[in-house]
Amino acid sequence: MFTKPLGKLLTQHDMNHHFYADDSQIIDFCHPDTTSQNQACSSMEKCVTDVKSWMDRNMLKLNSDKTEILLVGPPRRLQNCTVNHLEIEQSSIVFKTSVRNLGLIMDSNLSMESHVSSLCKTCSYHLRNIGSIRHLITEDAALTLVRCLILSRLDYCNSALNGITKEQSQRLQRIQNKAARIVCKTNPRDHISPVLTSLHWLRINERIEFKLLCLTYQAVNGTAPSYLNELIHHHSSSKNLRSNEKSLLTVPNYNLKTFGARTFQYSAAVSWNNLPIHLKKCPSLSTFKTSLKTYLFRRYV
Repeated sequence: MFTKPLGKLLTQHDMNHHFYADDSQIIDFCHPDTTSQNQACSSMEKCVTDVKSWMDRNMLKLNSDKTEILLVGPPRRLQNCTVNHLEIEQSSIVFKTSVRNLGLIMDSNLSMESHVSSLCKTCSYHLRNIGSIRHLITEDAALTLVRCLILSRLDYCNSALNGITKEQSQRLQRIQNKAARIVCKTNPRDHISPVLTSLHWLRINERIEFKLLCLTYQAVNGTAPSYLNELIHHHSSSKNLRSNEKSLLTVPNYNLKTFGARTFQYSAAVSWNNLPIHLKKCPSLSTFKTSLKTYLFRRYV
């Protein structure tokens, strides 16, 4: 309620925005040419200056040291960028190569390399600690620690990891494999599939797909956030075709594979269309999750 006027102020500047608790994000788009870049930077500077004035009037403080700017685009386009900072009154805010967004580290190429590296480093640290005391605790205690310290991190915002490189997914899979071996006290040379099966754990790629499809189910049924609901479009045909009964989604076209094929709009439609009809017709989200996990688990076992 207190920050609602801030949204109206940003709308007056034709800026997209996203609020989450006390975290405010301003989003703008521009073409890669120099003129468009300068215009976008000028508009952003005016917008943030007005935001600072609004905060001053409401006894709030805009902390320039905690304000971060990320320029996102293809590497070739970013190399030709002529601007690298914004001037906000007496402060100069330099563009960063990566920023932390509610726990998710986003880089300027959206490759998720920074996030994957940070995730692997943190999980490896906790796995070493758990491994050092594994002989002192029960399997249930070890499983609880792994779920809290490892799996929770692997699953957090993992829908954003859709489309990461094979090398990145393998790095995350090695973390999960090591966690499973610690819980079950198996030899590193033993095959990991029986271990994951005994724990009933989905692999990394399936965990990512699971989260993506859960969001898609909510969007299809209108219970997801509005900015996700509006990206989903049901496929329909004027002709009486059997495909009309399969609850298909329209798959959009894209220009850049590194960006377009990884968008929620595209990947959600492709994954949803590949599901069997009985999963799409689940009456509730909890039922859908249970059935989906069984479906994904049986697919690779």
